[in-house]
Amino acid sequence: WLEGTPPPPGPLLISPRRPSSLLGARPAGLSLPNERARRNLVTVMVRCSMITLFSIYFLVFVDLFQLSFLFPLMPRICEKFGGGATQVGMMGSVAALGEGLAAPVLGSFADKYGRRIVFIVALVGSIVSSIVIGYANSYFFLLVARLINGCCGGTAGVAAAFVADITDDEERPFYMTYYQAAIFLGVSAGPAVGGFIDHAVGYQATCFAAAGVCALNLFFVYFFVPDSKEFPGTGAPVAEAPAAEAPA
Repeated sequence: WLEGTPPPPGPLLISPRRPSSLLGARPAGLSLPNERARRNLVTVMVRCSMITLFSIYFLVFVDLFQLSFLFPLMPRICEKFGGGATQVGMMGSVAALGEGLAAPVLGSFADKYGRRIVFIVALVGSIVSSIVIGYANSYFFLLVARLINGCCGGTAGVAAAFVADITDDEERPFYMTYYQAAIFLGVSAGPAVGGFIDHAVGYQATCFAAAGVCALNLFFVYFFVPDSKEFPGTGAPVAEAPAAEAPA
């Protein structure tokens, strides 16, 4: 901690090296020797542990992973059910449609009941729907399972709200870059992993592997993610202290 600056409110948890508003609050006359020293200064995270943040980023990764893992398999799956390019397109679009429809609903539930419970319910739904996709025996059944899978994956917006809850205005852009990285990693890893597992052991195993990734994420969320309402929120309005009365 920089000598001469007041400690922040809330529990103190050591954070990795990162920019912080604390660096700009050093006392007059105290200067860091160079930019490398500025980057390497260990500061204090006042909101949550890094395992919690990792679990949230992993959640975002899984949302996009389970949306895209079937992409390379779709033509063969639709051909099996007698479908063509139209059916492939519908199968590719329906999960994203589910995410788009579910996102505002899940966001409303998260505001009312808490973000953690929404994460847990959505991940359980993702696990079940991924397994159901593996057992689908008709194109219609597969389409419905993909729609449900997409609805359960619409928690990226809730995860973004969680990150906003536990960061202040200056920290938020830094942590949101990792949020966006999780999105791109999920979209890119899904088709690659899905295609590899399908080639190695088959279509059902691909669906079960996606369910396993969701189950792993559920483990992290259940044990390491408290509700963001339990943290002293930086975005919540803070009541101002009453002005002192002027002496008579």
